[in-house]
Amino acid sequence: MKKCAYILFILISIASSSYCQHIQGLYEINRRYEDDPYDELTYSYAGLNLLSNNIYMGRKDSLALPYITPYVGYQLHNGLYAKAGLSFAPNGRDGRVDLLALDGGYDRTFGYHILTGIWLEYDKFQKNSPSILAAYTNKAGFYCIYRNATFEPQLTLISSSGRASDIAAGLGVAHNFRFFNNTLNVFPTITLFAGSDNFYSAYLQRKQDQNTHIMWLSGPAVPDAGNFKPLDIEVSAKAIWRVNEWLFTFKPTLSIPLSPEKIYYINGTHTEATTNSIFAELDICYRHERK
Repeated sequence: MKKCAYILFILISIASSSYCQHIQGLYEINRRYEDDPYDELTYSYAGLNLLSNNIYMGRKDSLALPYITPYVGYQLHNGLYAKAGLSFAPNGRDGRVDLLALDGGYDRTFGYHILTGIWLEYDKFQKNSPSILAAYTNKAGFYCIYRNATFEPQLTLISSSGRASDIAAGLGVAHNFRFFNNTLNVFPTITLFAGSDNFYSAYLQRKQDQNTHIMWLSGPAVPDAGNFKPLDIEVSAKAIWRVNEWLFTFKPTLSIPLSPEKIYYINGTHTEATTNSIFAELDICYRHERK
């Protein structure tokens, strides 16, 4: 069976969601079911995604940035898919569309145990977006999950580029609890993410551009942002309920940031003040078989 699984990020999510949200980018739908009849079908889908705060690798804006994202997509029975989402930030300066995301990918299985896939995403943020991810334009990722009856190890690789370029990797473990004749799946997951965080340095410099009374030293705000290091630990419990053509997903996540950066001001250095964050994602999706 062709099955879609976690994409960090996307996504990440959520990544995503956190990604890993979405990892998966922020809008990835988890369609990983043992007995989902749509696994072997070609279908279109549309849905609505609600995200309580835009957090990535433990980093976030000083104010919460929730997203309301309607999206549409198309899934082929051979594992190819494409989708588009438009994210509205209800607490923006005027309440505005903050992000257009276009992405596609390919998912497949190898035997019973191996789930794997690749994905590409194009993101267009509005000019003054407060999102921690606004420095990114393009993202690409790979994931691999080893399925078994106890714990499922997961590996995610992400490459991002734009005004900042980063690489990241996620290593996690999950378990699939099945309820109500396998129509309700719950995935407790813990994941360690590591990588560079040039996106965070670009975010600080963008804040400077928007607030001229804040000045950094010459050069990057975070000179060590390009180093590969642990960034955060994410603990989540994604619940997915399948009702005929409908999918209902709820994912609360605890993000524990690691490796606080030194930020360079004109009058000295300041260590990044990191705090644990809890955020949640709710997704409602309708699927329609294409015959």
